[in-house]
Amino acid sequence: MRIFRAADSLPAADPVVDPAAGPAVADPRLEAVLGDVAPGTVDGAAVPASVGADIVRLQAYFEAIRDDLGARLLAAEAQIRDLRVRVAELERFRGPADAAAATIGASTARHDEYRAIASRVEGLLDQQITYLATRGGRATPDAARLARRLADVLFTGPAPDVETVRDGLRQLVADAVVDPTMPAGGGVVDAGAVETETAAAVAAVTAGAEIGRLRDAAVQGGLPHQWTFEAALGGPLDESRQRTFGLCDPDHRVDLVVFPALVVDGVIMMRQRVHTAARVTPVRTG
Repeated sequence: MRIFRAADSLPAADPVVDPAAGPAVADPRLEAVLGDVAPGTVDGAAVPASVGADIVRLQAYFEAIRDDLGARLLAAEAQIRDLRVRVAELERFRGPADAAAATIGASTARHDEYRAIASRVEGLLDQQITYLATRGGRATPDAARLARRLADVLFTGPAPDVETVRDGLRQLVADAVVDPTMPAGGGVVDAGAVETETAAAVAAVTAGAEIGRLRDAAVQGGLPHQWTFEAALGGPLDESRQRTFGLCDPDHRVDLVVFPALVVDGVIMMRQRVHTAARVTPVRTG
């Protein structure tokens, strides 16, 4: 079962790059993320061409190490699955009571794997996706709607890959969304003012692809589960299954579910993130 990010392709044909080695060929994965960003100047000052080559070489070195670790994790997970099969075979020779106890233990271990998935997804949502929308400030209604639309890309339909997440973000830009370069709490802007290749946007795309892999890992885990946006709007925050999004006031009413909950075997592993707003009291006149 894949819990952490693994390489899109196994590293057998992806040798480790020594950062002290000579000039390296630009890593295509890096180019795919950076898009049309062209090095040349920083704050108006010329940057030597060698700096760009060093960045590409170090990025390739980092990618190779990460891919190698991903392959090792996959191998370890395969060994764990084999051991579980062996344990199940041995359980057939034990008494009914012992076998039942072992089944409960195995179920607990599988739930722990889902808790690890939930924790990782929660961190990615809070750190990259929320930051893209709010810049670390209190969420505006526009920022909450942006985050929800991106969450729809991440959690409805098949688990997304890098291209799916990038295309979804570009569509949000085309529809006019939050500019990641604006001050905290900045709202909706014209599409032409938004840069999709900022550090915040690239980090959000990477996080979204990682969430797609974690969704696949949850499916491979075999337990019944769902990512659910369902909630009663207009009521108070239900702390047993919800948390506020972007520093919203927990005493206000829930008006939008931004990120879904993860429910596994009827147990809430990850609570929803919700946007809240004060109840509007009609003003009487006359």
